[in-house]
Amino acid sequence: MATPGGDKQLQVGQWLLTGQSIAGYWTSIAVTGPFKICFDAGRVHKGMLKSEIVAVSHGHPDHIAALPQHAFVRNLEKKPRATYYVHRAVAAPLHRMLESAVELEGSTRAVSDLCCVRVPVKPVKLSNGFWLAAYAMSHRVPAQGYVLSRKSNRVRPEHRHLDKTQIHELIKLHGRDVVVDTATRVPCIAYTGDTRIDTVLTTPDMLTATILIMECTIIDDALSVEETRARGHIHLDELVEHADAFQNQHIVLTHFSARYSRHYIEEVVFASPFASGRSVHIF
Repeated sequence: MATPGGDKQLQVGQWLLTGQSIAGYWTSIAVTGPFKICFDAGRVHKGMLKSEIVAVSHGHPDHIAALPQHAFVRNLEKKPRATYYVHRAVAAPLHRMLESAVELEGSTRAVSDLCCVRVPVKPVKLSNGFWLAAYAMSHRVPAQGYVLSRKSNRVRPEHRHLDKTQIHELIKLHGRDVVVDTATRVPCIAYTGDTRIDTVLTTPDMLTATILIMECTIIDDALSVEETRARGHIHLDELVEHADAFQNQHIVLTHFSARYSRHYIEEVVFASPFASGRSVHIF
């Protein structure tokens, strides 16, 4: 059985993942690289504290309980005010939780001094050309996953036969938007949060993101596929069944049941057909 311990680190391409995810205990995965963001807030860790933005999947305590501490510690360290993106069903209860934390601390500050709670009803423009979009997921409570994308900045197909000098000259003559496709957003990182597989399979940006961080709570016959679905989670057998749908360069599986050891998870997952011929990581 897995026991909660120190934070993990995983380098995937140009992105570093830090944190930990154990079903029922806590999930908090900070991603740093060209952009910094943290997915869920079940516990505070250094990577999370560096993240000004936290994208919360749903309101279960193992995914949200550390938000007050995150807000207070960032304030203590004089870091910029945090922004929390949440499902609309989570916004009001979270604000009450933050208000209670302020009251317990004996502070005269308002919640708005510490953080900002937002519901991303449409893609949110971030810095450095990045965007964050929320997608409805299927869990036991209202939940959403996220896709972090970036403007493509790719040369349009009709100009790709040109060399760099010719492209620069064309930009000078006609403008960047004529030569470079800046309207298309390329999905960089997708995060499912807790979910059944159905909504992952119907969200194209999750299936094509460079990196997909996906829950895989059950990996053997401890629970059947039907029992796993009833609890709002994904079974490894479902990933095997739908393996062809995933076009990601890297897939990071996470949120495993605490009944499994790290060694057992690696043994089962890497021996499964789902891991054959693709870059699969365990977090």
